[in-house]
Amino acid sequence: GRQGWQGGPPGPFWSWKDDYSWKRYDTSTTNAIEMAYVKMNAKTFALRTGHFATKPYYRILFGAKGMWQENTKTGYRRKVRRQDGTNMQYTTTDIKTAIANASKMGSVVPKGSSSLAIQGGSSVIPPKKKAKGHKIPLFQTPTYSQINGGSPPPEVKAQWLPIGNPIVIDGKAYRLGVGATKKLPKKTSIVAKALPDANKKIADMLKEEVQGVEKMRGQRGELSVTQMLQAAYRQGLFMHGSSTSPVNKLIVPALRHIMLWCSETKKGDPKRKHILNILADACLDCQQVQAREILRTFRELTNQAQTLESQILEFLNPLKEEAVNALITAKHSPLCDLDHTKARPFQQRPHLRSAYVAMCGDLMAMSDTLPSKNDRFLYQAQAEVSRKLGTEDARLIAKSLIDSISVKIFFQGLLADINNQSKTADRSISPKCLFDWAKENLDNPHSVFYEDERADDFKGQTPAKPNPDGEFNPFLSRKVLVEILMEMKMIEWDPDYKETKPNKPEQDQKTTIPAKAMTGEVAQFLQKNPGKLKQASIDVIIKSGISLKTFATYDKIMFLKLGLTAGQAIHAQRIAKTIGTPK
Repeated sequence: GRQGWQGGPPGPFWSWKDDYSWKRYDTSTTNAIEMAYVKMNAKTFALRTGHFATKPYYRILFGAKGMWQENTKTGYRRKVRRQDGTNMQYTTTDIKTAIANASKMGSVVPKGSSSLAIQGGSSVIPPKKKAKGHKIPLFQTPTYSQINGGSPPPEVKAQWLPIGNPIVIDGKAYRLGVGATKKLPKKTSIVAKALPDANKKIADMLKEEVQGVEKMRGQRGELSVTQMLQAAYRQGLFMHGSSTSPVNKLIVPALRHIMLWCSETKKGDPKRKHILNILADACLDCQQVQAREILRTFRELTNQAQTLESQILEFLNPLKEEAVNALITAKHSPLCDLDHTKARPFQQRPHLRSAYVAMCGDLMAMSDTLPSKNDRFLYQAQAEVSRKLGTEDARLIAKSLIDSISVKIFFQGLLADINNQSKTADRSISPKCLFDWAKENLDNPHSVFYEDERADDFKGQTPAKPNPDGEFNPFLSRKVLVEILMEMKMIEWDPDYKETKPNKPEQDQKTTIPAKAMTGEVAQFLQKNPGKLKQASIDVIIKSGISLKTFATYDKIMFLKLGLTAGQAIHAQRIAKTIGTPK
């Protein structure tokens, strides 16, 4: 009777969740778990039957907040669930409530069998005739009203973050469209050749580019940063299993490609220095952060070989990340930013991020969601998210995150990247990819270039026309960028938007370029205090025309708006904070 769904099995099923789906326990193991939980009221149960007869190091933990299968050798846990023949899933609380109610009727074996040796056998306990007034049958999930005396369930707040600003062009407002959450086919993986004498080469490159790397230690002081990167280069990140695990199959070739690129780039190159510093800094954090930075850096190095659509989605990805971080701050602060002595791992930001990305990342077309899905604290972190938000509805959470993204910042940042006039610009969008796409998709492909006849279309932009040596590169007006994004369905017209006009044109005042003296202050300051900023990023900041006083007030989002990459925006924000709050 227990051998499949088709026969209408009378008894319950127990399953565990691997990296991708729920797996049913075999019959003898199911019977043993059911007997231990229902009849013995056990807190833990060692698996010794069926598939686990030769693997005596697994156990089930029955906790108030969830049920888990634990490997006692590694401490790694997988989520466990119980279902009946109707495919209904139950939480631990549901089961305990039903058992408590049924116990009053005498349908559950009483206490005294806690030392019983389980060797299989039937675990189905037929309930006795219901007592009068018993409203919740055994193992039937009670409704919210039944538990709370008939009161209706509270409404789940559908928007946990403020709605992002739209971009308004010629009186029309635009919001993100379905293309902004479109999952594109993955590019064929790149197999990077291994470095000869890799350990020595990695150590030498870190010494050349990362100041004080000899004293930098991670894993709570156990290993040096150099040793950690050498180990990751060989076999990946140990928290994600062996070198053949799904995550490390991405990490190892990505890190090898990065190190190969760095070895072929001359010493002192700004981009080489930036990459090695990012990797070294990531080693001071947990392995979820390390995985994220390795894959992000790999994407940046290979982004120019992608399509225009994938490049724009990659440009949007930091804003999606920022939305996730903003929600974590709003709902989980300040506990999420405390160290391991004051907060449990699943309450900390890196693992909460994994929970949100695992739940919503694919719905939002975020990059590299696999490491988050393999976070060792994923299930506890997801339970924490559900507890704080009051829902497990991933679509509802994803919609709130997407709606909070400022289309205005995305649009202006994208325009600044494409129209960047610096010769050394580290672009996110390839000019060649842009023109190739225009030839295939626009009625007038040459509209992606500046033309004097359309000078009015560029009024109010900074810069308003390309430099003489950049006149043969694409240079977009706002109208043409809207046309491109609309064609890709990255944005859509928002018919519900109602523009409010302030008494004073504040936006015009903000975009007015300050006096040269003020711009000179920024240039002088950044030349003396470049930090980890690339020269190309310094050029972008200077060309934006902001004063030193304004620079001191900028945060990461504002620097992204200027056209800096996510990593460079973080470094710029750190430098801005050193100036202090302007008086």
